[in-house]
Amino acid sequence: MIACDPLGAAIALIGAAGVCGVFLLALGERLFPLVPSAGLFTAIGAAAAEGLWCLPAAAIVSVLGSSAGVVGTYHLGSLARQRLSGPRLRRMLRRRDRRGRMLRAARRSAAALPFTSQLMPTARILAPLFAGAVPHNRTRFLLATGAGLAAWNIAFIGLGYGLVSASSPLAPLPLGLS
Repeated sequence: MIACDPLGAAIALIGAAGVCGVFLLALGERLFPLVPSAGLFTAIGAAAAEGLWCLPAAAIVSVLGSSAGVVGTYHLGSLARQRLSGPRLRRMLRRRDRRGRMLRAARRSAAALPFTSQLMPTARILAPLFAGAVPHNRTRFLLATGAGLAAWNIAFIGLGYGLVSASSPLAPLPLGLS
């Protein structure tokens, strides 16, 4: 039986492209979520620890690639909003029942909700699409989403880097164990 490691193959293939490959992986993760993002960014960090690319550059470029994917999916949602907007959407926002209150609360928490949605595995992919479909402050949404995805990407890249660095035979021993 032949073992198939699509993530390892992607990292090896993209490694030749340097940090441009990291950008493409992060962008692809947002547009075509075939590989879990936690695994992808951990693998990027591990590859950085092995010298495939510089750790700070990989972190920054991954955030830029993810941001480009967020803008793309947000734009798709806003195109849907333009097709569906009008009196029906305004009526939904003015409703006095539970749904109307939830929609208005989501609009008011336009910074907290996008940040936290980027820290939840499935919601992080769908949140920009849904956010584009609801009228709100776009700049505030994109800044909060960017901060959330930066926290997610950098945490997992750091995890991958730390795991490979700690398992390396050249890694320094913790204090008191030498």
